[in-house]
Amino acid sequence: QQQRYVSGFEEGRIFNGYRFVYPLRYDDKHIGTVEVSISMDYLMSLLNQLYPENDLYFMLRADVVENIVFEEMQDNYRRSPFSPDYLFDKAVGAEADKYRQNFSLSDSLNSKIETASREHLQGQGDFGIFVQDGERDVEIRYLSIRNIVGEPTGYIVSLREDKNYGQMRFDHTKDIILITLILIMFLVLSFFYNRERLRLQKLSFSDSLTGINNRYMFLRQADKEFERYLRYGSVFSIAMIDIDYFKKVNDAYGHNEGDFVLRELTRIINDNLRKTDIFARWGGEEFVVMMPETRLEGAYSTAEKLRSAIACHQFGAVGRVTISIGVAMITEQDKSLELLISRADTKLYDAKKAGRNRTET
Repeated sequence: QQQRYVSGFEEGRIFNGYRFVYPLRYDDKHIGTVEVSISMDYLMSLLNQLYPENDLYFMLRADVVENIVFEEMQDNYRRSPFSPDYLFDKAVGAEADKYRQNFSLSDSLNSKIETASREHLQGQGDFGIFVQDGERDVEIRYLSIRNIVGEPTGYIVSLREDKNYGQMRFDHTKDIILITLILIMFLVLSFFYNRERLRLQKLSFSDSLTGINNRYMFLRQADKEFERYLRYGSVFSIAMIDIDYFKKVNDAYGHNEGDFVLRELTRIINDNLRKTDIFARWGGEEFVVMMPETRLEGAYSTAEKLRSAIACHQFGAVGRVTISIGVAMITEQDKSLELLISRADTKLYDAKKAGRNRTET
């Protein structure tokens, strides 16, 4: 009717194939048509000969066969092993079987193909999948066949052994293992780096002998408390502590016993302080305590408790040890933290001059 060239696949009532219809014209008049048809039987045999490394199959949608093919001709079709929704043309399969030598359609292979292609077939477009047949990797490509009006009617299915896919999969697995090992190595190195960083940080902030804050860490925390005082008026007190006659302890009993006294004294003082108090080794046998939110009377009471606890304790072979303490509370005259510490240190010196084993404020 349109008097133009038409070509495409036609699902026939008796046989399937591609039709090529050419209009004939003479003196600009349409006088007829010439039709050339290629059956799917011939086409599939030709394709299998041209591509011997591929096993090629033709399958039609089952609903197309049921709606178009004469009922008495439907016995010429059998269920496709690749999908229950598609049928093989027996005539096409019989001729093409002569050339398909690469794969035997075992139940195992068919099941894998059916499972892998099920979702893709719903889209009725071209697609490809990979499955394994024993030790072989099989590439399966689906070429969609559409009729003259563009409706999807079936597929040409190609099975081919892909010798590169196994290598690709091996390389992919190797890459994953390598990346995993690199990640593990990175995590291990990060762990040791962070552990070492924390260790060095602890060493920079704490005293190696007693484990409490060192002078640097104390000053950092005391500076914050001083800033809080300047901003909010929150008072705090500082106590400077020194072990009486500690040089004689080292001379008489040795440095090991002297270290024991320092560690034991640290433990006793820690046990008698609040969690909010900041305790640090100032240097040598000298210690410092900062007591937030504590006025002079409370600081003196705490200092006396510490002095009494130390005086009553038996320090192993050394025996009794005493301490002297100087206490000072922050005031408006203290324009810097150093001035407050200096006043507490002066009171410690006064305690030493007054006979030791005492607290001066």
